Amino acid sequence: MIICMIAVAVAIVTYLNAIRDELVYAKETQIALEVEDELRKIDVDISNSTSVVYATGNIMSKLRMDDNRSQLVYMLENILEESSVNYAIICDQNGKGFDMNNRDVDVSNESYFAELSSDYANGGSGMVLPRDVQSSIAEIMIVYSAKFSGQTRGFLVAYLPVKTISEQLFREKYLADGQAIIGLSGDIICSRGFERVPARSSSIWDKVPPSLSKDTVKLAISQKNVLMTEVPNYGYTIVVPLQSANGGCIVLISKGQMNTMVGRSMEPGYRFCAAMVLISVAFVLLVLLANLVADAIQKSAGRKAAAEHETDIITGLLTGEETLKEIDSYTAEGADNKGMLFVIGTNITRDRINEKGSAQFNDQLREFARGLKSGFRSTDVIGRTGDSEFTVFLKGVGDEKDVRKQTDEMQLFLHDATSGSEVSDLEVNAGAVLFPNGGRNARDLIESGRRALTRARQQGAGRLSF
Repeated sequence: MIICMIAVAVAIVTYLNAIRDELVYAKETQIALEVEDELRKIDVDISNSTSVVYATGNIMSKLRMDDNRSQLVYMLENILEESSVNYAIICDQNGKGFDMNNRDVDVSNESYFAELSSDYANGGSGMVLPRDVQSSIAEIMIVYSAKFSGQTRGFLVAYLPVKTISEQLFREKYLADGQAIIGLSGDIICSRGFERVPARSSSIWDKVPPSLSKDTVKLAISQKNVLMTEVPNYGYTIVVPLQSANGGCIVLISKGQMNTMVGRSMEPGYRFCAAMVLISVAFVLLVLLANLVADAIQKSAGRKAAAEHETDIITGLLTGEETLKEIDSYTAEGADNKGMLFVIGTNITRDRINEKGSAQFNDQLREFARGLKSGFRSTDVIGRTGDSEFTVFLKGVGDEKDVRKQTDEMQLFLHDATSGSEVSDLEVNAGAVLFPNGGRNARDLIESGRRALTRARQQGAGRLSF
């Protein structure tokens, strides 16, 4: 019963874990699809804005930065009108220039200017992410390195407000401990839930669990692959890359938050498992009840059988008196009844095995009795009629053919009992007598059988005599 209950418990736990894993995967997939859909909008906006900035920069390179300031300001204004850019400037290699409002600017002290000077000094275009927490206000800088007419080299820098673009991304659609749009290096462009820990850091790696693999996140972003992974000792991480920029969105969900989200979907599984537990308990109780009833019936049948037939306490065979009663009951039924009786003698005596104790004596008697019961029909009368003597009465055996067959089978039994027994130097003989020729009642038949047994013993062990 205990093993059964343990098996049921293991099966239920395995079933619930399998359901939970499937629900967690489904929830991760749903969140990833929602984030991907919102990032697609950002990708479109970045692509459109980048195209406008690059096209404008190409035209600006045909103008002189000093002499055509009004035209350049107009082009900067046009960038804001044609894209999602909210601020644009033109500056020279020293960081001095003007913005779309025709105001002078100097960005030489900005943290990102060193990257402009080193990466775009000889031309090119791309995007730069802010690196200090003050300027990390959810903006991406689209850069176009222009060589203006008159050999003046400078930069067109357009500020794209990602936070404005991604307002829909961080809506309370699902439970998450933190989510952010980050660059490949881990710089946070905009976020929710990561602002306070630690307060002055703009890197995502300072705010996520140490067990989260930085390289795995970077690889997913660089290869443009969606990542859904379990974080040891924490929960789950989902990374969805931006297609138009080298960055992406990272979402962290603790196990507690995930359990809350999938809890309602787990309720049918819990109800099913509760039903299985109740069914299992009911089944076990029914089995116990059936066993109790079966034991009661068996004990009742045993008591009834014991009342009807007194059995030997050691061998379980009929006692001598019960053997006589059974045989007399059959012989008294009519003169036409026939039968064959064997008196079987063994050397399993107390004196012979006295040095081994009564337990050894009882064990040998039980083993021999089992062989007798397995070798004859259930309708035959089998009893212990002496200390080491047994009687077998075969009902209905009288024809010559049947007598010969039963004689051969008894001779085979004597051989097997002597050679195949675990009891060393066991000797078995049998005396046979027919009813009614050998006697009219049980006592006469057994006495005749004993005389035949004496003759068989005189011939040697394992012999049978009539």
